[in-house]
Amino acid sequence: CSIKFADGVEKKFRSDEFVTLMKTDDKFKKRVLELVDEEVVSKFDKREGTPDQFYDKAEEILETVEETV
Repeated sequence: CSIKFADGVEKKFRSDEFVTLMKTDDKFKKRVLELVDEEVVSKFDKREGTPDQFYDKAEEILETVEETV
């Protein structure tokens, strides 16, 4: 997996590192939360797509984020 930051830097990581990175890397966590907002919250708010596209995805993301708090 990889994530691209606003400054153009791309960080590669393994999926099993996700929770640890969310707990220890503030830049990573901030970007993940930005992506959640862009991909789920904003699109849902703008009614882009159908509700079922968001509920399952949002549930997965929230479970992951809750594990890191």
